[in-house]
Amino acid sequence: MSLPVMNGVSIEKALEKANNGKTLTYEEEEGLCLFLIGAQSDDPGVFKKYQALCADQTFITGFYLKASPNPVISTRARNYDHVAELAKRVADFEAKYDSNSSDDFIRQVRKEYNIELKEIKRKYSGEDLIQKSNDLKAKMEYLRIRSDRLYHDYLAKHNLPTLDIAFRGMAIRFDKVSIMHILNRHVIRNGFLQIDLESAKSQLNMTSLEQVIDNVKHLFSVIPDSVTRDNSKELTFYFKKDLAGDIFAVHTKLINESTHANAKKIHRLETYYPLNKKDKIDEVKARGVIRLKEGIYLYNE
Repeated sequence: MSLPVMNGVSIEKALEKANNGKTLTYEEEEGLCLFLIGAQSDDPGVFKKYQALCADQTFITGFYLKASPNPVISTRARNYDHVAELAKRVADFEAKYDSNSSDDFIRQVRKEYNIELKEIKRKYSGEDLIQKSNDLKAKMEYLRIRSDRLYHDYLAKHNLPTLDIAFRGMAIRFDKVSIMHILNRHVIRNGFLQIDLESAKSQLNMTSLEQVIDNVKHLFSVIPDSVTRDNSKELTFYFKKDLAGDIFAVHTKLINESTHANAKKIHRLETYYPLNKKDKIDEVKARGVIRLKEGIYLYNE
């Protein structure tokens, strides 16, 4: 029996890669595991074989179903316990995401969690606070998975060692933290948290974060030397891809290159988003615009 294609992914080819020990892209893993999560078989060993491979997708299924309950999909998710996996990830969060971790990405996930937890504490207390903080832990675990996979899948697809951007004799670090920040602030809307739904954050209207990566890398490659900047300070550029389009902001943040004492400061890409507040749009437009090559327009300082 031939296996189906799910969300553009050939389950047969994804299964073949998995059986040969090859690394699946996020999309391949998602398609294969969603198929296995809902498949029917008289042999439970078939599903046990892929239980570890599908652990993240089992959690994500539980994450989505908690945000938007769907009895039909919940009934179909029969082979892996998405409720238990979701609960396990939430219970493990505190130990896993240590603010003092040697892993910068883990520390930054915890930092994003702490920032949003403060907002929740202003609005909720008691059991409601416990529930909302658990929902936030689930969201941050999802962001960690998605950011990590987007980063590594992009590197593998384009055969790159890093996403770092060469700019005027320095490297702007573009990493999983950058992607997580953009996803959390400007893409993710999961319906768990009222602060997400009420926020004034600009939401990116993109089918793939690959477009963000491509746009940012291209922008820094075409900014002329005549655009003066003090590289010892944080950098902010406002640009658009065509004169009738949205104005986007790109911002770098100065960070310590390592946790060692006297570590030097480097730039990390902090965020990328479309402006949505009229006063800011008007202020940027008043600066005047210069045309860069390849159809990119950059606003004057």
